[in-house]
Amino acid sequence: MWPFSIQQKGNPETEEKVLVIDVGSSRIASAIVLLASGRKPIIFSMSKHAIQTGDYFDIERYKKVIQKSIKESVNSLRHDHRTKSYSRVIVTISPLIHKINLRTISVSGLDKKKITESYISRLIENNIGSITGNRTNPVVIMDKEIMSVSLNGYETSNFLENNANSVIIKLFLSIVNSDIADIIIESIKDCTHLHRDNISLHSFEYAAWNVIQSIFDQKNYTYVEFGDETTDLMDIHRGVISTQTSLPAGRQILIREYAKLTRKPYVIAESELRMHYTLKLKTHAEAKDFSKLELEQASLWKNADKSHKNSGENHPIIVLIGDNSFNNFIHNVLERLGFSHKNAKVLNKDMLSRYCNVSSSNIDDLFIMLSIIFSAKIKG
Repeated sequence: MWPFSIQQKGNPETEEKVLVIDVGSSRIASAIVLLASGRKPIIFSMSKHAIQTGDYFDIERYKKVIQKSIKESVNSLRHDHRTKSYSRVIVTISPLIHKINLRTISVSGLDKKKITESYISRLIENNIGSITGNRTNPVVIMDKEIMSVSLNGYETSNFLENNANSVIIKLFLSIVNSDIADIIIESIKDCTHLHRDNISLHSFEYAAWNVIQSIFDQKNYTYVEFGDETTDLMDIHRGVISTQTSLPAGRQILIREYAKLTRKPYVIAESELRMHYTLKLKTHAEAKDFSKLELEQASLWKNADKSHKNSGENHPIIVLIGDNSFNNFIHNVLERLGFSHKNAKVLNKDMLSRYCNVSSSNIDDLFIMLSIIFSAKIKG
């Protein structure tokens, strides 16, 4: 169930204008959004700016150019849509530049201990101390959420003030290196003049998990995100992320593999792939090359998640594709894995537009749309 009713008008006193930014591996997307309790977010304008990192992704080169790209994207929005100020900035970050950490904290032999909020907090802080205390490679925890708590072996949502002999906590953490976090935050501060406390960083997977839980009446599924440099998979069981994997198999890697396979320049390889998968090019001579790419992708997915091996007809899958020119490529991969069109849902603009008001028809970036829906969800 979505956390607000579309029919409600909202209270003008609770309205706030926010800036939503999605930091990808090859582009920055930003949008001016009006949020109000009980109302879908309204998107006023959006901009995208490419990140010039070369043919191969390099994190050091990325850190050098990302500051300029963020400023260009945000400043173009201010030029296109006059606004006095933003109340805050919500940033989602590509899987390529952060890490997901799924933790299980288990304590037994408690002898009917009363479970309090402070006790749960202490367990978590003691468990993650090794992450935050690393001075050699300092990091920032962006998202920290308890996904589930079990007392005496039984999962429960009413765990506080109950007595228990054992506790199991399933915890979601997203982590980014401090130097990258500082670059992103300082770039935004320069454009918006907001305090650091008004800028929140989140992993894109965390945003996707939250939004999909709200949009779909589905607690057991696999989420697949086909991005520029990576394909990311999350298995969700009973609403809890059980496994997360990031594969080196995104759009740009696919193009590089095809270029290597056919011995063609990158630009020509990209053009041929786009034409083939948008059904504008059909050549029998190259059919085996496209088939090889699909089989390799399917093999990566299967090896990353063994539970999909024989469950194509029973295990739902929800897919987000960063570039719609490759929709048919992903559909072919899904079919090779045994997924039917019935149980594979591919997110698209029409689907996401149901949960946000788009005043500009040129908004076609699904990642920023999902981030905007997430910004409304965390507002509550």
